[in-house]
Amino acid sequence: MDKKIPPAVDVVGRLISWRPVNGKNRIYAEVIGVGFKPEKCDPMKVLFGIRFKKYINVMTMLNQIIKLPCEQKDIKELNIVVEKVN
Repeated sequence: MDKKIPPAVDVVGRLISWRPVNGKNRIYAEVIGVGFKPEKCDPMKVLFGIRFKKYINVMTMLNQIIKLPCEQKDIKELNIVVEKVN
């Protein structure tokens, strides 16, 4: 039984696509940056009460820059897939 592991979304230069929550069409974009943003959480669960969330910056075909969350649950929710692997 072969498991197919999907390619990573958070690699600069990859062409990805996703479908917005209310949209019918897919949006195609290129990853131009990866970063982490701190978010507050319960200090009893996490050391110092800070957790970092991963974001990717993408540039669409219309030269718009969009910041998307890139955690595993966000990828599944937005249905982000890699279209072209460099």
